[in-house]
Amino acid sequence: MAEPRAGEPLLELDGVRGLSLRLLAGEAVAAVGPLGCGKTALLRIAAGLTPPESGERRLAAERIAFVFRQGGLVRNITLADNLLLPLYYQALPSSEAEARADAALETFGLKIFASERPGGLSNETRILGQFARAAALTADLLFVDDAFSQLTRPSAAKAERWLADELGKGCLAVMMTGVEAQAIPQLPTRIVELAGP
Repeated sequence: MAEPRAGEPLLELDGVRGLSLRLLAGEAVAAVGPLGCGKTALLRIAAGLTPPESGERRLAAERIAFVFRQGGLVRNITLADNLLLPLYYQALPSSEAEARADAALETFGLKIFASERPGGLSNETRILGQFARAAALTADLLFVDDAFSQLTRPSAAKAERWLADELGKGCLAVMMTGVEAQAIPQLPTRIVELAGP
């Protein structure tokens, strides 16, 4: 799989829920608005989890990752195995997959939890585990659904630092949601404000 080049379109929405946007590699966009305004619904459509009722969605990314505010990890396998699972689907050699997972756990300060199952972890640790999985996968496109509102400042700083580094390389695009623009990481982010219900 080829790495996307900075500025390459990875996601395009045309008339989806009244919105048109183009998300390029190296760019982040945040949909913000009050509870119930459709932020998560828009993110689910953009990610291909829900079909649009109108408009078009075009996706050019090959490796897509998600960070959800709740859940998001397979509960009956360890945190390390949650990071390894998508890498095995990429048919990576075990040694490379394990090295990537180990490095991602280290980046997010999660090595101590590697052998734990998600059910025994705090929600904050599970969210960081999802960011670590995206890092191990070397995702092209990352969807983050209001996860930063669930993180303490130190944990949010780890995720922000990783996002800033990856966006700076120009090979990752990020679509986030949040209730307020202040809850969105201080990244070079385009804000799309959605109206209330």
